[in-house]
Amino acid sequence: MTIPGYGTEGNTYHEGADGWIPDTVPARQDGHEGHEIVSGLNLMAKLSLQLGKKVDQTANAVQSLQRRLYSAPIRYNPVASAPPTTFQGTAGSFFMVLGSPDQGTFWEVNSLSAGFADWASDDSNSIIANDVFVCITGSADPVSIPTSSIAWHEASTYDGTAGQTVVGLPIGNTFGSNQLVIKDNETLIVIIVGASSYANKTGVASARVTVYDDVLGADDVVITA
Repeated sequence: MTIPGYGTEGNTYHEGADGWIPDTVPARQDGHEGHEIVSGLNLMAKLSLQLGKKVDQTANAVQSLQRRLYSAPIRYNPVASAPPTTFQGTAGSFFMVLGSPDQGTFWEVNSLSAGFADWASDDSNSIIANDVFVCITGSADPVSIPTSSIAWHEASTYDGTAGQTVVGLPIGNTFGSNQLVIKDNETLIVIIVGASSYANKTGVASARVTVYDDVLGADDVVITA
């Protein structure tokens, strides 16, 4: 049996629950309006897929560049000054707070110096101090700084007259990798203790540090007991 409008003559059809069902459905021919629409939709889908891949590739490249940029170390030079004060009962002391790293970063100290604000005051032949301390601590309060926070100590010259070790000012020192590391919850402090001449003087400390990202720039794990 042949139903008008379905297939070509000779095709057979069967009556089912939903009406007449053809054995085969003739394929649409090229040039048919429906074929052109389908071809256009396929082309748009293909272009959208390719464009999406390119967008993903570009986004990944930008993220990779950002990671490398954020992990690149930065040079920074913190400087601090302070008037004379009394530190732990010793007059003629200078308590200089160089600051803390930004959150999510840490400092690695490359070099450090301490002395007075001008060369006339920084006369190593006449200005001496009992000690110079570099401290890394969670507190910037001189009363609450424990001795365990001392990261470096300079008192290398023996004064035979006074019978004690002293240090001539100014002083300077360089440090190796991972020798002095300051986390973002810590503060770098330099203390000149007991200068022999301190009236009307200003203590100055400066450091050269490398700033690293705490996650991307970290290359080791330090465990303290």
